Amino acid sequence: MLGTTVAGEAQFGGGRDYGIIGEGAAGLTPQPSIYTWNFGTGAPLSSTPQSITGATVAITGSNLCKSGSTSGWTCGQILDVDTSIQVSGQTVNSIVASTCLLPGDSGGGAVVGANAVGIDSGSDFPTDDCTNPGGTTYESVFFPMLSAAGTNSVLGQQSGHWELAVPVTGTPANITVTPSSGTTIDTYSVMSGTLSGATSNSTVLLYLDGSTTPFARASASSGSWSIPLSGMSVGTHTYSLAAGLGWSPSPTPATGTFVFSANTPPIGVIDSATTGPGTISVLGWAYDPGTTGPIQVGVTLDGTAQAAVTANTVKAGFNASFPGYGDNHGFA
Repeated sequence: MLGTTVAGEAQFGGGRDYGIIGEGAAGLTPQPSIYTWNFGTGAPLSSTPQSITGATVAITGSNLCKSGSTSGWTCGQILDVDTSIQVSGQTVNSIVASTCLLPGDSGGGAVVGANAVGIDSGSDFPTDDCTNPGGTTYESVFFPMLSAAGTNSVLGQQSGHWELAVPVTGTPANITVTPSSGTTIDTYSVMSGTLSGATSNSTVLLYLDGSTTPFARASASSGSWSIPLSGMSVGTHTYSLAAGLGWSPSPTPATGTFVFSANTPPIGVIDSATTGPGTISVLGWAYDPGTTGPIQVGVTLDGTAQAAVTANTVKAGFNASFPGYGDNHGFA
């Protein structure tokens, strides 16, 4: 048993046709791949499953292939996208293709190349035949993963709850940590790497200590990514990395460990200093890695201490660079 249906997440009609199953069986690891049935009607694993590297919108004229438990692996041409189709009396936003679907295929995956494009939904093919006897034209419909028109789609409806997770490229040895994995790091350390097959929506997610909630995420749209390692508790941490398009319930990991130390001294940076008649105005930010609260900043002028200020004003983007500390670490 894979798991149980997530309450309220089985949607059929009203433009939708999808369901979400929560992981429930011990020892299961979700795989970013699709059965190819020996590229026909063989056994599911009679050929190596095809890896999935991302998701894409459907484009008319593209070749769409699908996996289904009745008809196996079939391919055809996309004929229309984002169109409302009646499936078993319910309206479903659909990709229309000449790819064969038969009863029992529903819920299978549809791909364009290595990208997920939709979920098997319905068709008018004869119930036992994918050969188009007599030259008759039949069509199948698929609920889209993404919609360029902003209509119903899997990722459009499930943003913030689920994502198509794909593995981070390479082994843990190919994931660069500065300083290297296994050493003591501080708030200036950054984890970085590359993601092959990245799309404009690709992200990399960092999980700590077995959590299924990401500690941090970074855009990988260019293929390169980096995540500041700050704001975590002192001590040894295990990590795993996954890549996807949003939130992921379970990473496909590249793994390792590092030790985070809070013995880093408070940090202060002057962003600008401007002069006026009899004045010098200093703007910057400061924080102590050992606390999320504001700290006092002392300023000296020609060796003479001036009045201390509290670094508690908004420094835009600070929390994005140092997750968990908030943005109120600016001073003037």
